[in-house]
Amino acid sequence: MPPKQQQQQQQMQLQHLSVEQLKQLKEQLDGDIQSLTRAWESLRGGRSRYNDSKSYLDMYKTYEAGQETYIPLSSSLYVGGSLTGNKKVLVDVGTGYFIEQSIPRAQNFFTQRAAHMNETMESIAESLTAKKKQQNQVIDIMNAKTQAVQQAQAQGAQSM
Repeated sequence: MPPKQQQQQQQMQLQHLSVEQLKQLKEQLDGDIQSLTRAWESLRGGRSRYNDSKSYLDMYKTYEAGQETYIPLSSSLYVGGSLTGNKKVLVDVGTGYFIEQSIPRAQNFFTQRAAHMNETMESIAESLTAKKKQQNQVIDIMNAKTQAVQQAQAQGAQSM
């Protein structure tokens, strides 16, 4: 079924719901939108950390063995130390596991992870757009139904 027909069919189904059911659906959509937004923000933060790690490795290549420097533990926490070499690094691959890798391989790892996060973020953004569109449809139908009830009440009061 083409997307336009699906949208029209969905809107017709929404027309048959009561105002109370529409309110519940709107609350559910609000929760879905909040969850998707939090997931998107979390991924954006992760992507930023991977990109930061990749750029730290570019700086790391320029240091000499034995040189005093600050080692980044996070984007805002650094500790003092001296380098034992600039050929290999420990990469946190998740769940407490670290792998010793060459700098180019570690940079490739960070690039791949950031790209994967971008893809996931795009998918979440599409879902967010669809949920917001659904939410707007529900709000429009709720408003139309509420307005129709108010007009019916106003006409009933005038006829008395």
